[in-house]
Amino acid sequence: MTVYFIHFLLLLVYVAIYTVAPRTKTTRILFISVCFLQTFLLYALRSPAVGTDTAPMAMDYVISFMNFSHKAPLYQLLRNIFQFIISQPQGYMVMCGLLIIFGTAYYIYSNSKNMILSTFLFFSLYFFFFSMNGARQSIAIILGAFSLSCIWKQQKLAAVLLLISAIGIHNTAILLTPFLALLFIHSIPRRRAFLCLYGLMLVAFTPLMHLFISVFTDYAFYITGGSAFEVGQNRKILLTVFYACVLCIGISIYYRTKRNNSGPENLQWEILLSCLFNAVIIGILALRSILFTRLEYYFSFTMILFIPLILSKFKQKNRLWINFAVYLLLAMPGIVQFMSNAGEILPYTFFWE
Repeated sequence: MTVYFIHFLLLLVYVAIYTVAPRTKTTRILFISVCFLQTFLLYALRSPAVGTDTAPMAMDYVISFMNFSHKAPLYQLLRNIFQFIISQPQGYMVMCGLLIIFGTAYYIYSNSKNMILSTFLFFSLYFFFFSMNGARQSIAIILGAFSLSCIWKQQKLAAVLLLISAIGIHNTAILLTPFLALLFIHSIPRRRAFLCLYGLMLVAFTPLMHLFISVFTDYAFYITGGSAFEVGQNRKILLTVFYACVLCIGISIYYRTKRNNSGPENLQWEILLSCLFNAVIIGILALRSILFTRLEYYFSFTMILFIPLILSKFKQKNRLWINFAVYLLLAMPGIVQFMSNAGEILPYTFFWE
């Protein structure tokens, strides 16, 4: 546990230095680079014993006959490339760390209204620690998040290619494909109606879920195995209530400020609100199946951009105290899951121990 505390303390030091430094492009790059380089080292130098799913995936990484090409062709390709460079199990952590940690860093740098808060949210909402277990899915989540950002920027080719790449890493990323329709729906009322319809369709997800399982049979276990309590029922209820509260606040602020926004910014708001709405719906349905819990991350990951976007709409004189309250409040989810050792990320050991 000590290594995590040292990591967080050093991040606070970097924040303090960045706060008093001139806000230039150079200082922004240095801050995000130093924070996430240290995070990458924490991720890549750990033992395969850290993280519930890490050991079997690290062993799969070194076994040449393990074939993911039928369900994750891009992951298979990346694994083969990295295995050629680093053939030992540690190569798995290095590969995933490079893609997840630096992918998140660039996602925050290129999209966030508040890099400090977004970096904080990456840890406090437990996305970093989840990535120690569901590494392959975490890569897909980040690629999917980039695809969504390209959609609100109307970068059509990049959005499509990034989402195809996400699906090539993890089949469940197919859940984000309806958002691609927003590249071609330019009428604002139709766009909002489409997003609402997509969210409501998730309520009737059971038949769609069985259709998904009929195509991707490897995920059948997540339907038939595990009870609500095994996936952390109380924790999921609290997170879903939290998402619902943020959703209500976000809707209120959006409808008060949308006239002052540009077209792309309004589309960004609508996509992020839709993602949070879907996270709430899936959070409720997740009490019935482990699979839902895994799917929710595709939507809730956008919180690391959405919360800073919400706070950016408050007046500057009130923002300091609001930010302070938000930091205290949002530390709770991560602390609770960290202390309960969700995903068995404790004790931390290095690969040479």
